[in-house]
Amino acid sequence: MARSKSEETRARLVDAAFALFSERGYNQVTVDQIATAAGVSRRTFFRHFSAKEEVVFPYTRQRRAAFHGAVRARTGGSPASIQILVDVYREIAKAWMNDKAGMLRNQAIVAQSESLLAFDYDIDSKWKYAIAVEIDGIEPSESHAIDKCSLRARIIADVVVSAVRPVFTRWYELDGAFDLVEAGDYALAAAVGGVGDLGEELNKVVGDA
Repeated sequence: MARSKSEETRARLVDAAFALFSERGYNQVTVDQIATAAGVSRRTFFRHFSAKEEVVFPYTRQRRAAFHGAVRARTGGSPASIQILVDVYREIAKAWMNDKAGMLRNQAIVAQSESLLAFDYDIDSKWKYAIAVEIDGIEPSESHAIDKCSLRARIIADVVVSAVRPVFTRWYELDGAFDLVEAGDYALAAAVGGVGDLGEELNKVVGDA
């Protein structure tokens, strides 16, 4: 399928940014330099990305949207089981493995900047929200206000993301030397086994919180 003009511009910005980051280092590159290298204006850059940090993670919104779509294709919008979440994770992890070079390239840039590391962990918080709303079966919003989710959903989401994060960290450290899908399966199985029935007993303590 042919890409739209907007998608082509976005791709040019990403390619230009990473070429500059690789040549000069992340902290030495400005938004204006990225825009110039891509042949567009500064205004066009900010039409596609809210900040320089975001160009390093250009597809996080699309990946979360794909996550919601994959879960809801199974649930129809009803609360998702942990097994459904694990199955969808497996699908997404396979896609990440297919883009191994890109993932490792991104991480090499992330390691150069404290602001990027902070941005990366903020992405984790958005993933926790994405998981929590699917557990509760409520519509996601751009505000990522996790206080709208139940305590049960928040706990499970935190467990899932906390289990996956060290798998990714070690995968990056070893330059993608092991199977991300298989390792993630083991981590999730160990982590979520204890929260599978979380709900009824918790409700006795906190009600419908």
